[in-house]
Amino acid sequence: MAGPLGYINAATKALNYLGDQRDPEDKPESVGPEWVEKYGIGPMNVKLGMSLANLFGKRTEPSAQRTFSTSIGTFLNEHGLGTYKTLGKGASLSGTPAAKRRNKLSTFVRMAQDKYPGLSKAAYAKMFGRSNLDRFFPMISIGDARESRKQEILNPKQNPAWIRITEGLKSGKIKGKGINNALAALRGIENKAASLRENPNYVPKALKAGKGSNLGFKFKGRQTDMTMEGFFKNLQRAFDNDTFLSVAGATQEQPPAQEQPTQERSLAENAFNAFKNIGIGSAISRNVFNPKRLSRPDLGFGQKLFSRQY
Repeated sequence: MAGPLGYINAATKALNYLGDQRDPEDKPESVGPEWVEKYGIGPMNVKLGMSLANLFGKRTEPSAQRTFSTSIGTFLNEHGLGTYKTLGKGASLSGTPAAKRRNKLSTFVRMAQDKYPGLSKAAYAKMFGRSNLDRFFPMISIGDARESRKQEILNPKQNPAWIRITEGLKSGKIKGKGINNALAALRGIENKAASLRENPNYVPKALKAGKGSNLGFKFKGRQTDMTMEGFFKNLQRAFDNDTFLSVAGATQEQPPAQEQPTQERSLAENAFNAFKNIGIGSAISRNVFNPKRLSRPDLGFGQKLFSRQY
């Protein structure tokens, strides 16, 4: 009895046996006679089908981390920015960019669970919805991204290329002829910084759009990175200052707002109380008075209160 069909038959027999021990009226009916003809296997028990659906089916209960990831993705997409992938190829491998991003989201979800314990999954998911998170996203323009790159060129020690090369030299990863190439690259970075300081009109290649391209495309990645960096800083600050939920509302659902009584309804209730005081209030409430019926615009106040035709 090897193969998937054998396991399905075995599981079906086991569940059928358990079903036989139950009250006859409580047994689930077997379904799938067509499976016998088409696939040559025993009828699939309802309970087995439900078990398989629960095991392999998509979870419908909201997940805080999934909602968090979706909120980030939709915001970035709506503003024409790049992606912040937490799933896909290599996402399950430790150390990959997607895994690092997913772990970062998990950190904030755990912070919310620790700060607001005992809530439902739906409540935690709502915390990380767009209605609460949008206010933490900084609005980074293409000009901001370009200016950031310009500052890196002006200050070599902030330049990622400078940092990467110097760290390679210190750690000994760069050896032999590579050391001379690395030193030459550092001198080139210093020369570009000096040229830009001396001549403000000088525009290095790093600040220009490529041929057939535009600045928006060139700096889209940096714009996205700056947006996410600012977003996480704002989010951390909100947790530290207890302002994470200050705008989004309470952590629990608020009761629906009470309907404000209209002047017409207030007059009707006052009249009802007056009649009640003279002993005919019960007759009015039983036969006439019904506040839900006071919305008839074609009847006057007296007709609405005393008429029995509506």
